[in-house]
Amino acid sequence: MLQRIKNALSTRWNTLMVKAENVWHTNTVHELIILDDIFPYALSSFRIAEYSGYLQNIPTAVVYSSATAFGYVKETRPLTEVIAEYAVQHPLLARRVVPFHPLRKLRGRLGYVMFLHNAYGFLEVLEANKLPFVMQLFPGGNFRLNEAESDRQLARVCGSPCFRYIITTQNIIRDYLVAKGFCRPEQISCVYGLVQPLGLLLGSGVARPAYPAGKATLDVCFVAGKYMPEGRDKGYDLFVAAAKLLAPQFPALRFHVVGSFSETDIPVDELGERITFYGSRPTAWFVDFYARMDAIVSPNRSFVLAPGAFDGFPTGCCVEAGAAGVAVFCTDDLGQNGGFFTDGEDIVLLAAEAADVARKLAPYLAEPGRLRALGRATRGRMARLYDEQARLADRLAVINAQLNAPAPPEKRQPGSYHA
Repeated sequence: MLQRIKNALSTRWNTLMVKAENVWHTNTVHELIILDDIFPYALSSFRIAEYSGYLQNIPTAVVYSSATAFGYVKETRPLTEVIAEYAVQHPLLARRVVPFHPLRKLRGRLGYVMFLHNAYGFLEVLEANKLPFVMQLFPGGNFRLNEAESDRQLARVCGSPCFRYIITTQNIIRDYLVAKGFCRPEQISCVYGLVQPLGLLLGSGVARPAYPAGKATLDVCFVAGKYMPEGRDKGYDLFVAAAKLLAPQFPALRFHVVGSFSETDIPVDELGERITFYGSRPTAWFVDFYARMDAIVSPNRSFVLAPGAFDGFPTGCCVEAGAAGVAVFCTDDLGQNGGFFTDGEDIVLLAAEAADVARKLAPYLAEPGRLRALGRATRGRMARLYDEQARLADRLAVINAQLNAPAPPEKRQPGSYHA
């Protein structure tokens, strides 16, 4: 009872403060207003990197965070504590990370949202404040291919009088938006790669011991979140099945699982002490972890988590591992590669079958020097494709262009644009 009273008083106080700010700060206009549901949650490292970049480069930018996704990631702390944690690394920027309140007047020149679910969820607020916005559209976050509800939300967002522009990271998304008439080609920029904080991994300087002279084991990892039983969308079941095929052939082989998986998801008794589970970990932890890994296996499958659901290529976990010099073995069932990587030179592409995972991995395990060479090539490719400052600059260019763009013509009906 006492806690409910405290919560009610806190809510009342926050509402009064927001109403007061609406009156006091009438002359405050932000160049960029970012609306998000989880920032500055530390495990969403690409958000930390991208939004921090905007706050650093745009002095009047602000982030309003609803924290509504905290429950999804099992974060039990209040938003104020998470902001305080962010302030340890970013003391000046944290002052411009503010709890979202639906009554707050959004006085800004441009809004920015990431993922379809955020664009759709904040749309009424954006429209009520007549704030034009840019959406960055990734796989996930309610965006699915040829799925009715996803298309309905996309049509609503792109049909808004406040909609201005979309940034995508995959050609398949750009082509989908244009083919279905959600927006015009000139309203889309396809920027390959996320703004990921790879500096720790690329420039760690941590020695990478090599099997068999520098360490006694060959180490293969699987890194992903669990979103469904057996992690079938991420291919965890295939990883375990392939491990059981490979273990008898290579006595030095060890398996490592990072993410919300445990030995209870799929029986791993026959692997015994050769498989280790670590739970979910922040980016900084991976510096030492990846220095010990020889390969990462990511046999993810499209359209398994839900109709039309898919991952980007390669997954963020593969990018981080590859940046640290870990050889990447992954699937690309939608053909998203588009020539960015070369199969067998800086990446190894898999079919979503345990037998193929084992067949592709085995020759590299048999020749550890070849596996190390693949990891070095992967690292070099990741460093070129995922340069953090270059990817941030790509997005800042879009934001600045929209800040300087003339008023758009009268809005057409959603879904009426065609190439």
